[in-house]
Amino acid sequence: MPYRVTNEDQPECDTPLRSGIHAKRKDHGFSIDTIAQEVNTAPDLVESVLKGPLRRPDNTKYPTENMSQGPSMAQRSLEVNFPPKAPIQCLYSAKYIGDLRWTKPDLIFTHGAGGTLQSEAIANFTHGFVSLASRPKIFCFQGNMNLKSRVNMFAAVVESWGARHGHGVKASLISLGGRSMGARAAVMAATKETTHLVLVSYPLHTDKEVRDQILLDLPESVKAIFVSGDHDSMCDLDRLEAVRRNMKCKTWRVVVQDADHGMNVKPKAGTQDVGRKTGEIVADWLDNCDEELSEGRISWDPEAEIAQWSGWSLEASAPSTAHDNHQDKAKNETSGIKTLADRKAKTRAKEDPDVKKLRPTDPVQADHDNENLKRARPTKDDKNPKKSKPTRPTEATQDTDNLNPPKPKKRRKA
Repeated sequence: MPYRVTNEDQPECDTPLRSGIHAKRKDHGFSIDTIAQEVNTAPDLVESVLKGPLRRPDNTKYPTENMSQGPSMAQRSLEVNFPPKAPIQCLYSAKYIGDLRWTKPDLIFTHGAGGTLQSEAIANFTHGFVSLASRPKIFCFQGNMNLKSRVNMFAAVVESWGARHGHGVKASLISLGGRSMGARAAVMAATKETTHLVLVSYPLHTDKEVRDQILLDLPESVKAIFVSGDHDSMCDLDRLEAVRRNMKCKTWRVVVQDADHGMNVKPKAGTQDVGRKTGEIVADWLDNCDEELSEGRISWDPEAEIAQWSGWSLEASAPSTAHDNHQDKAKNETSGIKTLADRKAKTRAKEDPDVKKLRPTDPVQADHDNENLKRARPTKDDKNPKKSKPTRPTEATQDTDNLNPPKPKKRRKA
């Protein structure tokens, strides 16, 4: 039975051709013209197949009442059985509504404690995740505030996908992730078959405990990416770096500049764009992660009003973005410091109040001038001179005095 495309005016697309189009899409992404040339058909037909509504082989449509297509993202609401409790509410998101089949998502994700599927952080991350040309798909589910229950929900969702595809429960088929408490649950739900973990705003520590043991227990086969704000009070970057060095698995880290635990930045206008950029970077990392490059940084550029990505780097300190360089330059111009030597010289001036003048561009000469200034410093007596009584000449000065003897005084007559 042939499939039909979205537009009823378009010609029918039989099963082999439709399968061929989807097979070529895996090789060429969403390049309509390239796929059309490969399968020898019209580009309009290829686009209709890829964007078209869901149809069964008997030409009947899948139910679409729980689907919605926005300007840049399509979503499908559904449920996963979780006996004896109520079904798990889920939201399946993709770039186009035609991708919302019961096919394997690229990531199963959940929110933090007290959050929902409609939370701003989840919405921003999801929107950025599905925006890539490779058309990745993300499956988010609603959980409660019980950590153990959230872990069991991960298992139920993974099992539901495995059952539909006839290959049982295999976490290796699906990457797991979450933000905040959801990230902890993802780590605990991972098995030795799990390949990728996405940990956004991982709550590494509180005032009473450090939650690092489950990270240290991860097997070498897992690849984990941390996305953390440098103002996150629950994930100090130095502590995180120390934990990463002791983990058995390979890890990556994305630092979001000026972001707190909720991925909020100032001004608030940048929060949405920064959140979407995190999803975009994670989706690209899942598709192609370089084990040699493991550090990156996202920052909000207020002048361009856009979130900037530094790219991946080798060093533990991620490369600076154009916004970082602009901030450093402005700071230096304001403070009058132009070089590292200038900074050191200014610091010495603050520490030593006796140093009044420095040559900041030449620290060696500045040190020399400082010594001269200290030697030439006026004493207390020089600042407050007092009249001193004349002293009698000593033996050491008598010879000098005799060189010009004083004239004898004339005596008065009695």
